[in-house]
Amino acid sequence: MLPILFIIAFAFYDEGNKNNISENDMISFNTLDANIIKAWYRNNGSFNHNYITDGPGFEVPKGSGSHVRFISGIWIGARVLGDTIVSKSDYISDFQPGYTDNNGLPHGKDDPQFRVYKLTYGIKNKDRTQWPNVLLGNSDQGAPVYFDVISNKWKAFDYGHQTMFYCFTDSYGNNALKADVKMLNYAFDLNGPAAQAIFSKIKIINRSNNVWNDIYISVWTNDNIGAPTDDMIAGDSALQYGYTYNSRPSDPEYGTPPAVSFEMLKGADEYTGNMQDSTFVCEGLDKKIKLGYRNKRMTVFNGGTINDFNPANRIEAYRLMSGLNQDGSPIIHPSGYITKFKRFYDAKDYRFLISTGPVNINPGDTQTIVISQIYARGSSNLGTIMTLRVYSDLIRRIYEECILGLPPIQEIPSAEATDFRLYQNYPNPFNPGTKIRFEIPNLSNTSMRTQLIIYDILGREVITLVNESLSAGEYEVDWNAGQYPSGMYFCKLTVRPSGFMQSLSETRKMLLIK
Repeated sequence: MLPILFIIAFAFYDEGNKNNISENDMISFNTLDANIIKAWYRNNGSFNHNYITDGPGFEVPKGSGSHVRFISGIWIGARVLGDTIVSKSDYISDFQPGYTDNNGLPHGKDDPQFRVYKLTYGIKNKDRTQWPNVLLGNSDQGAPVYFDVISNKWKAFDYGHQTMFYCFTDSYGNNALKADVKMLNYAFDLNGPAAQAIFSKIKIINRSNNVWNDIYISVWTNDNIGAPTDDMIAGDSALQYGYTYNSRPSDPEYGTPPAVSFEMLKGADEYTGNMQDSTFVCEGLDKKIKLGYRNKRMTVFNGGTINDFNPANRIEAYRLMSGLNQDGSPIIHPSGYITKFKRFYDAKDYRFLISTGPVNINPGDTQTIVISQIYARGSSNLGTIMTLRVYSDLIRRIYEECILGLPPIQEIPSAEATDFRLYQNYPNPFNPGTKIRFEIPNLSNTSMRTQLIIYDILGREVITLVNESLSAGEYEVDWNAGQYPSGMYFCKLTVRPSGFMQSLSETRKMLLIK
């Protein structure tokens, strides 16, 4: 017997809304804890901070009481009409919930609709019902949605097993950029490096009437690997990440100490006008390509202690974001040349930032960056660094292929399928088991010859999972790849309806990570 499960319907069930709103204002917060990480997020641009205890808010493993990050935040800085303007969020934020209208006026900070929304894959709760997109009949905040052809309606888009969305703006402050930010955070309950990572897609919109020149978009963090005074920080320009690790082989809180990084998976887009240049952003499993632009990548890694990395004004903040020392002097590499990637040689209580830029943003235009936070722990403090490097490289390769995603949830009205469809396997990436779902259309009154075959990266047949006549309907097959090596595989579905000369076929990419 083939391991095929005939599916009748997909059932939702209710879950209580766990969103939290502070008592003094409409700034709200929530946590992502889909995998081994529990991280806090707030709709004012700050995250990784426990907003109830005012303590560290990046707990790994979740439930352990051990933390590697105290607080992180988004910084945006640009030159506007000869002035330098920076809006940042760390211990104090220049952002508040809401948006900026076409007249440059802010709205939403007192509106309960501008809060943190959180989806859990397969769960129908209050946040799914109120997911803030006008296409769903809710507030017009632009939360990601997709059109389900089976139910003929728009639905909330689950980027991961948990997906979080919220909007904030700096337009309530004085000397503001008038920047609107839409932040999407998501995480996966999967095996491999994805189990130790959280992702953020950050969209920034210029709502002013002025061009933002030489803009830098930065992610700032204050990390503590157990005890704070023995941390080291470093940046890798090739792998595009900054990280914090422990200088000692053993930590009182963790034992063998871990490391944690911010990786720039997609930097700012720089316009070139050359149609041979292109950038892309992953929207779930789809790759959205933009021609005539190039990815600026991570262009700055900068850091220091509270004494030399604590800007007193926007000029000093912009210097740090653009790869200078706080006093405006250039960073000098030990070999004598000027660099934007600072190096550190002693253990202290550090904080750091990574930046992408500079680029220009016209009024009404947007920039989207994508970052990941990755946790790793090896056999020693130095072994942890190598483990983090391997994880970061795998996460980047997975993202660049746009294969880290979930199939859309389908509400199947009946067992009779109307479309020919091969769904993305789930989970993907996987180790070692995955499920493959497909639909066979009702094109004839007889059964149809159906083949489901797995191929390797070289196009060689690996295994045939289905090879028989099946009637119209929806099916699911389990594949355990425990005996096969890690790598890219291709799943091909072929159906030949009775009386038809031509077959129907569709192929999906799958990634096995061990």
